[in-house]
Amino acid sequence: MNTVGFAQVKPHAAVVRFEELIADPMALSHEVCTAVGLDPTIVGTHLRRWADRVQDTNSEAFVEALTSQSYSRPDHERRVGRWRENLSPQEVTSIWPILDEAAGRFGYSRDAG
Repeated sequence: MNTVGFAQVKPHAAVVRFEELIADPMALSHEVCTAVGLDPTIVGTHLRRWADRVQDTNSEAFVEALTSQSYSRPDHERRVGRWRENLSPQEVTSIWPILDEAAGRFGYSRDAG
């Protein structure tokens, strides 16, 4: 994450936390539509189809991005916090100094749930 770049666009940007997206995709999609001046009821059918695919666990509706497929394993249980399944403790230790400041700005910590 580039904190300098984010600082430049912050007045024009909205922070969307992955955890909030997963928890209630319809509510978040309505917020985004409203923020950009789009009536969510006009595109409600499309939002519902999209929201049905956005979830923390696999289902028939879920479509995983090609760029993420190599990181998926049959034993993955959740998407939120999946980094804990993908990275070894040694990898986390080596990358955390790079992420710590930016992660903290967005309320994330290495030890958080």
